[in-house]
Amino acid sequence: MGVKSIKEKYKIEHIVQKKEDGNIYIGSSYVSEIIGINSEGKIFKFYKDRKYNDGWSTNEDLKRYQEEMIIDQESGELKYLFSMHDSFDKLFPVYKIEERKIVKKWCEVYEWPNVTTEGELMYENYFYSNYKQAYKELLKLTKNRFKKYNWEVKMRVFKDAFNIIKKHIFWSLKEMYNYIYVRTIERINGLRQR
Repeated sequence: MGVKSIKEKYKIEHIVQKKEDGNIYIGSSYVSEIIGINSEGKIFKFYKDRKYNDGWSTNEDLKRYQEEMIIDQESGELKYLFSMHDSFDKLFPVYKIEERKIVKKWCEVYEWPNVTTEGELMYENYFYSNYKQAYKELLKLTKNRFKKYNWEVKMRVFKDAFNIIKKHIFWSLKEMYNYIYVRTIERINGLRQR
């Protein structure tokens, strides 16, 4: 895992999380991917692309994290920290709504911007401290999805019915046009023959 190990080693005050791509990111609540570390222990996303005097304001903490990590990247310690299994003191259950089901995970501290033991950032609208609350939210989401699906079905039926009626009306108008056209031609031909 390595999320807690990296956070503790570099005394990181920012958010440290492991995303679905398997990489660990250090960031803030506004920019979650300021510094990125892959499983090989290499920094692949740099803070300010290693340029600290580019006219922009800099964050001294981010500079320090990155400078220390660059040193440890060369020695291989960053790769070791990344692959290290984190140890936790006291864990609390936390429930996440994931693809229409409730999944139990563990964390040291509840609420955002903390992470689960797997390094996943606990967003307030996805993670809940008790099962009943998560279940209630899942029912609400399911009800909203059902309403949306029901509305989409009604709209699809209406659209299909409208298309059938439109085709029938166009066919009828075309037949009327043909009838009038043929009758008009017959009359014109009849007048010419007289």
